Amino acid sequence: MRGTFKIVIDAKWCKGCGLCLAECPKDVLQWSGARSAKGYNVPVQDETKVCTGCRLCELICPDQAIRVEGERQ
Repeated sequence: MRGTFKIVIDAKWCKGCGLCLAECPKDVLQWSGARSAKGYNVPVQDETKVCTGCRLCELICPDQAIRVEGERQ
């Protein structure tokens, strides 16, 4: 089963803890280098890598700042 998935990170809630980067089995997330309004480095999806939609990043985020969009086909 494959699908197209997009990882959306809400910079208002992300505190830059890095748990999502550590948990992703496909290393789809990377540090953006951009800072949120609170000064935290926020991760982004690396568009060169394929997100499998496992949603581990969503589950591990302590602040519910991550949403994975897309459906399995």
